[in-house]
This record gives sequence, C-alpha cells and structure tokens, in this order.
Amino acid sequence: PLALAEVLIDVGVNLTGVIYMLFAIHVLGLSASTVGMVAATGALSSVAGAWLAQAMDRTWRPGLALIVGITLMGVASLLIPAAAYAGVFGVGLLFLHQLGDGGWILYDIHATSLRQQMVDGSLQGRVNGFFSVLGSAAALLGALLGGFLGEWFGLEVTLWGSAGLILSGAGVLAFSKVRNFGLLEPEAEM
Repeated sequence: PLALAEVLIDVGVNLTGVIYMLFAIHVLGLSASTVGMVAATGALSSVAGAWLAQAMDRTWRPGLALIVGITLMGVASLLIPAAAYAGVFGVGLLFLHQLGDGGWILYDIHATSLRQQMVDGSLQGRVNGFFSVLGSAAALLGALLGGFLGEWFGLEVTLWGSAGLILSGAGVLAFSKVRNFGLLEPEAEM
C-alpha cells in the first residue's frame, strides 16, 4: 500500500506542479511576485509540519499520522482549482492551500519512519532507493500528464484530478493495515 500510495501522491503533486503557475497567472490573474509570496507561505507550513511530526511521534501511530498528513495535503489541494470560483478571495485560498505543505512533510517523515521500522536495517538502503526511484518515475509521469491533461481538458479540471489522486493515495493508506501500525519506539538514550 505504501508504494501504490506514493505513486498516486507523486503523480498528483507533479500534475499540480507543472500547471500551478499557469493557473495562478493566466486563470487567476496574479502577478509572479504574488505567486512567490504565496509559495513562501508553504515554507512556513513545512516547518510547522516538521514540528508537528515530532509532537505526534509521542502519541500517534505513525500510520495514522501519515494518513492525516497526506489527507490534509489533498484537501488543501482542492483549494487551488476552487480559487477560480472565489473571485477576490482566490488568492486567499491559495494561501490556505499552502498549509498542505505541512501535511506533506508530516506524511513524508512518517512514511520514512514506517519503512524504517518495517524493514531490516540491512535492507533499508535498497528500500529507500526503490522508493526514491518510484517517486522520481511518478514525478516524471505526473509532469508529462500535467502538460497534456492541462492542454486537453484545461487547467482547472486537471487540478481537480490532481487533488483527487492525492486523496486517492490517502484512501489507499486509510483502508490498509498501515493505519494500525504501532507507536514509534523512543530511541534509547546514549
């Protein structure tokens, strides 16, 4: 389930990445500097996601934490195409969308921790390499599809589909055994 979810999520994220600027500038009419300020908000959200991941480690199962993180990102991704219907509040929805970056960090930290707990130490390099190649291939597929689908069906429809793929990845995880994976073990003090 982790590999399938990773593919769905990475394809969805990269569908968005390819057409986000086109959508923000051509559909919403934003300036490049405004889009840059919106994107900077994502960096703050990422820091908050890393902090939240550490806080959640003490009380949440990592499987549940990663599902919550990627669901947050998927829901936040719905705000991008919704911005086309929000008039002057569209840029506000893009700022809110950046909260999803924290969800991505929350997901990524716990997905990595989960893989490390599930795999013997001698195989972790291979497993991490596999997920790296899988993520890169899915990113390439998402970028290619983003361009084609954005051209064929329009930017908004492609962005709705992108959010759907990210939420599908969350669904795969939510309906798998991953959600019940046990608490993270605290590291022994040296």
